Amino acid sequence: MFFKNDLPIAALMLAASAVHSAPPKALAPELLDWQVYSEQPVGEVCRGYYLAPELDLPEAHLPIEQARLFAAAQQLNYSAQGGLLMQGEVNLRKGSLYLTSDQASLNAARDYAKLKGNISVRQQGLLLRGAEGDYQLEKEELQMSEAHYVVHEQRLRGSAWTLEQGADGIVTLRDSSMTSCSPGDNAWRLVAGKLKLNRDTGFGDATNVRMEILKVPVFYWPWLRFPIDDRRHTGLLSPSISWSKTSGLDYQQPFYWNIAPNVDATFYPRQIDKRGFMLGGELRYLTERSSGEIYYARLNEDKEFADLDRWNFAAKHQGRLTSQLNYQINYSQVSDDLYLKDLNTNTFTTSDTELLQQLSFNYAIDGWRTRLNFQGYQKLNTANNSPETPYQLFDFRSGRKAGFQDYYRLPQLEVRKTTRWNNVLQSSLLVDLTQFSKLFDKELGGYKVTGLTQKPGTNNDYYFTSWGAPDTLRLHLEPSLNAEWRWPWAYIRPAAKVKFNQYRINPYWAASVTAIERNNVELDPSALVPVFSLDTGLFLERDTGLFGKKLVQTLEPRAFFAYVPFVEQYDIPNFFDGGFVEDDYGQLFRAERTTGQDRVGDVKKLTLGVTQRLISQNTGRELGSLGVAKAIYLEDRRIDNSYLHPDHTNRADNKPREDQAYKNVRTTSNLAVQASLTLTKDLKLSSSLMWDDYFHKTENSNTYLTYTGIENSQFNLGHSYTSNYNLGFKGPRPDKNGLDAWSYLQHAEEQVYASMIYALNEHWRVFAKQGHDLKRSEKLDSITGLEYNSCCWQIQLVYRDWVDNPDTSPGYQGAASDNAFEARERDYGVFLNVVFKGLGGVGQPIPQLLSEEVQGYTDRP
Repeated sequence: MFFKNDLPIAALMLAASAVHSAPPKALAPELLDWQVYSEQPVGEVCRGYYLAPELDLPEAHLPIEQARLFAAAQQLNYSAQGGLLMQGEVNLRKGSLYLTSDQASLNAARDYAKLKGNISVRQQGLLLRGAEGDYQLEKEELQMSEAHYVVHEQRLRGSAWTLEQGADGIVTLRDSSMTSCSPGDNAWRLVAGKLKLNRDTGFGDATNVRMEILKVPVFYWPWLRFPIDDRRHTGLLSPSISWSKTSGLDYQQPFYWNIAPNVDATFYPRQIDKRGFMLGGELRYLTERSSGEIYYARLNEDKEFADLDRWNFAAKHQGRLTSQLNYQINYSQVSDDLYLKDLNTNTFTTSDTELLQQLSFNYAIDGWRTRLNFQGYQKLNTANNSPETPYQLFDFRSGRKAGFQDYYRLPQLEVRKTTRWNNVLQSSLLVDLTQFSKLFDKELGGYKVTGLTQKPGTNNDYYFTSWGAPDTLRLHLEPSLNAEWRWPWAYIRPAAKVKFNQYRINPYWAASVTAIERNNVELDPSALVPVFSLDTGLFLERDTGLFGKKLVQTLEPRAFFAYVPFVEQYDIPNFFDGGFVEDDYGQLFRAERTTGQDRVGDVKKLTLGVTQRLISQNTGRELGSLGVAKAIYLEDRRIDNSYLHPDHTNRADNKPREDQAYKNVRTTSNLAVQASLTLTKDLKLSSSLMWDDYFHKTENSNTYLTYTGIENSQFNLGHSYTSNYNLGFKGPRPDKNGLDAWSYLQHAEEQVYASMIYALNEHWRVFAKQGHDLKRSEKLDSITGLEYNSCCWQIQLVYRDWVDNPDTSPGYQGAASDNAFEARERDYGVFLNVVFKGLGGVGQPIPQLLSEEVQGYTDRP
């Protein structure tokens, strides 16, 4: 919506009412090309639609001055001067003009018509009706009284006491109205002293305007501009209004600037009651070879943040240099750790805790794919509640604590090639050369190597047990070969690859490290690790029946063997992009137990699993499935995060098995179960479970129930549980009494949530979400909202109460404490969104909030 000179003053509203009278009463719907659905489509909020009839215009392709005039009526009378009087079902056609009336008088030149009674003038996408009028046929100028109009595609209609259409096609209406509501619906309308509709520019301009809701005046504008099509126009956009405990009233009034067909900008002036004035801007552009957008917002002297300045910069750009070479830029940065939590309004960010900063070039030719990548993240410590702005724009070192920041890749050169030799055999190659750097502020200290450890049995050989934050160059090579034989009843998939890493480490030395130590430590470690796997399975099925339904029952046994031999890697750092993966159902059928390209975890296991499914013979829909899997470990796992020398007595694999970590020496994995059940065609249950059958303890579980049996509605229930029961157990068969130290309140995490979108009818919906931390007896997130949506307007009202920072997890204070858990900070707010379709709206963009928080929510047009 495009507002100018807003004057919400009661006196002006009364004056506006006096200046112009009410427009003519609406016509019958059938006279406005309104068609009512014989059966209203599911999800459609309008009971009908505008449909212009097919017109017989044999010369519609010709300019009006070249086209012939076709005239027809029930009665024709000629005058002595050559004029023509037509009466009864008058029809005039000339070029693209189609005109009907009860009576028409044409002059001798046949370029002027005086019309009377039930006039209709049809043009492409536009219908004009009136009681009396004059039409200059050659100039295409029209004047009518008691007029009505319909703009079909935009679903706009209205009326006026007088209507004029000039040769330029601009329609001018006086004492007029406009609405997007269907005929007979008076939810809202604009009443204007003068209204112009310019279909060439896509604008409507109105002066002396009042808005009526249910025929009651509620607002006045001396001048109002609004779009009448989907083209982009310069002007004010719908404002955003919300209120929350931490910010108070938050009002943002965007202004859109259509600079050029391929360039536009949006400005975001924003007043936050408890914080101050904030200004943001976004620029978008599109060229033949590139496109992008740039965003910047700044709040000076935030009153709720120790009067510090806060800002956010973000940019996205993608371009093509040649048909094989393209590039991307994706960069975001904020002033402080809490900016996104307190102030974020842009759509560039996809995470509240890390912001991508990347420049990449991609080249592809003959199956080879090459990428040159410069990448890092700004990591945000949202648990830090102390006001500080440690970051400077484009300064990658300022304030960055190396212990918290991820490494930057400056650069990363990656080359990939995949070759399919035949229908069975495929090979691939990965070459990755990466320079890692923390880019931290060296003045902060604490990240130097302060000492080395002497290798057992040597005099001057040393190794790292703590690395500080070294700059490192890593070469990773990974050739692989895999095959697949598949039949209707079985498959076999063998795979083999080799992972090679070579490092060149440049530590950040402390002065206490001597030259002898520096010269006698391995700074170029390497490792070569093969990875083998064999995946096999059968597909068995039979016809069966249940409750009178014809079903197909499948039985799908699966065996997966993985072998990654132990290769010593104590001198290989595991903090650039490496990590160990927790087991779940899918991980049991994966050869590697690590991610990234650093260390490769050794394993020798056989995973056995079976899945059973019930499938409807009539629909082919899966009605239920149950999968069970368990891994048998043929050797202990020795690779972990330790950096101790192989001969060090405290190294885990040098200790007796009874003193090694339970997870590394246990002979079988937890039992993995995943199941789904379609109770009805609209009710589905899915669940997963990891069960330690030695301790008879659930490691984790997740259960979801979804119901979609009511039109435009969805109901969801969910439960998640993690026991964190492994309290440092040792040996393959630890003492089960060790579980006595486990406490649900101290160790476990358990949450439950329920959400719904319920359509009361085609117009009304309610939505809600309740998330609850069962252990802490704490409400996590509560959303309650109501929506009304019709053909011409929509209103949404939402109340939300939520934990301000759900990532924080206060520890257990003990049973003797008055409060077992320290309460987390909360926030709450009321959000209102009102949209007048075809005009704009005011409020908070609630659909974005609901789509993120309420499963199954989609905005309705």
